[in-house]
Amino acid sequence: MNDPRQIMALDHDWRFHFGNAEGAQQPAYDDSGWETVGLPHTWNAADGTSKDFRRGTGWYRLHFSVPANAAGRRSYLRFDGVSTVSTVWLNGQELGTHWSATSAFCHDATAALKPGADNVLVVLADNTWRDDVPPLEGDFTIFGGIYRRVELITASPLSVDLLDHASPGVYLTTPEATSERGRVRARIRLNNAGTETRPAAVSLTVLDAAGATVGTVRTGQAAAPGVTEVLLELAVVKPRLWNGRIDPYLYQAVVEVAADGTLTDRVRQPLGFRTFHLDPVQGFILNGQPYDLHGVNLHQDREGKGWAVSPGEREEDFRLMMEMGCTFVRLVHYQHDQQDYDLCDRLGLIAWAEHGLVNTLSGKPEFLDRCVTQLTELIRQSYNHPAIITWGIGNEVQAHKYPFGPDLLRRLSRVVRTEDPTRPSTLATCYNEIPGAYDNDLIAHNQYHGWYHDAFTDFATWLDAQHAKAPDRCQGMSEYGAGAGPGIHSATPRVLDHSEEYQALFHEVYWRTLRDCPWVWCKAVWQMFDAASSTRHEGERPGVNDKGLVTRDRKIRKDAFYWYKANWTTEPLVYITSRRFTPRTAAGTEVKVYSNCDEVELMLNGRSLGAGRVDDHVAIWTGVELAQGENHLEARGRKGGATAADQCAWTLQTTP
Repeated sequence: MNDPRQIMALDHDWRFHFGNAEGAQQPAYDDSGWETVGLPHTWNAADGTSKDFRRGTGWYRLHFSVPANAAGRRSYLRFDGVSTVSTVWLNGQELGTHWSATSAFCHDATAALKPGADNVLVVLADNTWRDDVPPLEGDFTIFGGIYRRVELITASPLSVDLLDHASPGVYLTTPEATSERGRVRARIRLNNAGTETRPAAVSLTVLDAAGATVGTVRTGQAAAPGVTEVLLELAVVKPRLWNGRIDPYLYQAVVEVAADGTLTDRVRQPLGFRTFHLDPVQGFILNGQPYDLHGVNLHQDREGKGWAVSPGEREEDFRLMMEMGCTFVRLVHYQHDQQDYDLCDRLGLIAWAEHGLVNTLSGKPEFLDRCVTQLTELIRQSYNHPAIITWGIGNEVQAHKYPFGPDLLRRLSRVVRTEDPTRPSTLATCYNEIPGAYDNDLIAHNQYHGWYHDAFTDFATWLDAQHAKAPDRCQGMSEYGAGAGPGIHSATPRVLDHSEEYQALFHEVYWRTLRDCPWVWCKAVWQMFDAASSTRHEGERPGVNDKGLVTRDRKIRKDAFYWYKANWTTEPLVYITSRRFTPRTAAGTEVKVYSNCDEVELMLNGRSLGAGRVDDHVAIWTGVELAQGENHLEARGRKGGATAADQCAWTLQTTP
């Protein structure tokens, strides 16, 4: 279909300078000595793990041209992510300032654009710490730069609104969603940028996954200058439900605007028919059936890239989560690129989306208002994703330390209730709050018994006590984890040693507790990947939070990754743990294998050590004697009529 909107990606041939550049917003400024960069870009790609990573101002300049026929149309500049505070100029005219590192924003560029001529776009990005923009802190690096897409959008003066907090301008709900009948309700913001009322025809069409039309409804509308809201609703007979990983079936909602028989705009949005609710006994209920939410927390960070990751790299992250068997992902601690929410829709991963309120607060009115704005941007920009089931209002917020803290959280809970009454608000806490403490709908806990305090065997006792406080309210587990470097190993693992062996033991204990608690509505490991955290200096790599199940470069799946894969997937799996624990100095050792097979046979240097019973996804051989030099281990498992195998080599180096 030919779209009446024209979208130009502005991702090549930017000029970049870090630091002061007086007058750089002027079109005639000489930037010939600046670095040439492409988007996505961050100036912290190399130093994001350093405690002294660069924070300050980065200037970006771009020359571009648009066809002369853009005259008479409306033009918009959309930025998907600029960190942290950004000001935009086009041809010397200031378009506005945005106060968030992670949400999208859109400026009306019509008056400043020069169709058929050279245009100069200038962006000042600033990731300097300041006390009036959340987040004030967090266990992650705030990378600076234009690290997501930039687009020039030209549209008809009669179109769906592009300036409603950079949202799609279309808000979809499914007030009825059963296998017999579905209803779609669309609230459409129709924008007439002209000076006179125009008759408009607005339609809503639902397409199935093959592109076939399953329903259409249209209405006439007198579009006065400015924004007019249009409500449309249609029924779909026997819809195929969006059912998580079981069947993530997606429809598409297409909104079209026409005037005088001519199409003036078209907007497409994902649509999934599903119902859900949370039960204090059974946990998460999807389409009337209990559906266990187990998975991970995800940061938008990667080795050598920081936040400036490509679409292909995001897809790789989701492939790894799917491989491990996740059904759930918490997208922390800020708004993510829309591609992440799209992938959740497509793959069937239930998602928790949250905005950037983390830990500490500021009493500045601007800070409090920007918390509201960021949450509003998150909800409006991501509203139509069926995978999203909750809006996070904050993480480990120290509300009790500030006289205005509880009121802020209550205010954010009201924002969720006003903006989207179909989804609950959630607070991630490490302070043992009970559900409803700040008028929020849900609570989930960040707990690290056996890492920062106590022993991991204390976790089950704590969980029972927390449940006893509010047995009739839903509580989740939003974070739990332990650090590990793939080069750190121990035959006697202990807390805070950052060995793979301790991390694996930690997760064995936690998951065995959590899997037997259906009332825990979500169970999320901290975290899927190691991520930059400039304030950390521990473990194998300074400046990295190494609690990931996969390394920051995505090259190594740690032992704990396979513990979850053995528990969460059904395809036959055999994995020899401690495979990187080499060379070794003790001949006598234990061999532990993670598996979902019925039994596993272990071979050492071609000799069978017998078949081991797989007890709760683990098979262990004790008293295994290694030979001097290289030793080859192979484990073979059988599950029904299928088989799986794994191999590794350990070197024994004993002192004469």
